Amino acid sequence: MCSLEREMSKAPYNSEKINDYLLGSLSAEETEPLDELSITDAAFAEALIVAESELIDAYVLNELDAQTRRKFENRYLATPIKREKVKFAETLQQFGSRQQARVTPYAAAPGWLSWLKSQFGRQSILQWGFAAAALVLSAAVVWLAFQNIRLRSEMLAIRAHNNELAQSQQQLQKQLEEAQRSAQARVETPVKTDQGEIKDHPASSAVLSLVLTPLLRGAQQKPTLNLAGDTTAVTVKVVLEPNDFSSYRVELLAEGQGPVWRAVNLKPQARNGAQSLALALPVRVLKANNYVLRISGTDKNGASEVVGDYPFTINKTNR
Repeated sequence: MCSLEREMSKAPYNSEKINDYLLGSLSAEETEPLDELSITDAAFAEALIVAESELIDAYVLNELDAQTRRKFENRYLATPIKREKVKFAETLQQFGSRQQARVTPYAAAPGWLSWLKSQFGRQSILQWGFAAAALVLSAAVVWLAFQNIRLRSEMLAIRAHNNELAQSQQQLQKQLEEAQRSAQARVETPVKTDQGEIKDHPASSAVLSLVLTPLLRGAQQKPTLNLAGDTTAVTVKVVLEPNDFSSYRVELLAEGQGPVWRAVNLKPQARNGAQSLALALPVRVLKANNYVLRISGTDKNGASEVVGDYPFTINKTNR
């Protein structure tokens, strides 16, 4: 038994439960601990990747029973990212089938090589064999070059999309900073009292805002929010990737603690073709720590599926 199987035998999950988790068949109470394990438990994360790959292969090869296939199509294929995984597996399977079909007719005719030897001689056969091998190799090189061009085009498109998201985040952050500076300037503007003395307005409690976008591939720096002692509210705008969910569930996970806050049945806001969620985090649960906002989409059947993790950091400051 391999190390991964030994770990799974000790853990509160098995391959059947992992498949139910991937297909969204578990209840919310059963899903929550597995959501947390996917971040904190390396063995579970590895088992999850292997199980997902096997589930996709079984779907592509039509090896799933009718009930499992319906769950896979209705729930697993609900997000664009997972549909792309299945599409890639189907393309790979079709290519393998074509290659096998080309080789099988020759393998099924044992007498063809002897006939060629009798007609052309051994030396000619070898020459023809080398020529055929060179032709197959050339075709493989052309196919790989084509795939490389296609993948490069997709990477450029993804990079352009990520750049747009980054620019949007910077613009939103700049607007928030300008709004906060304007609010602070209004608070600190001196006014005259009836006695003619100059005094400042009393400082009002601060409301902090944060914009979170899907984490860019390879990004290392997480958004940071400096939380002062007089902060009474933290508002967060979460930019969502395109999907078909009508409502969402949000969990705030603290490093080393697990879930510290959650909200359910949240409706997305749509603007300029993009969707986002507006959240108000309670200040009482926010400490100096690393956090992850885990967003799960809920489909029409009530099944929940994680669609994205949004990490950020809270620092405590004194004003």
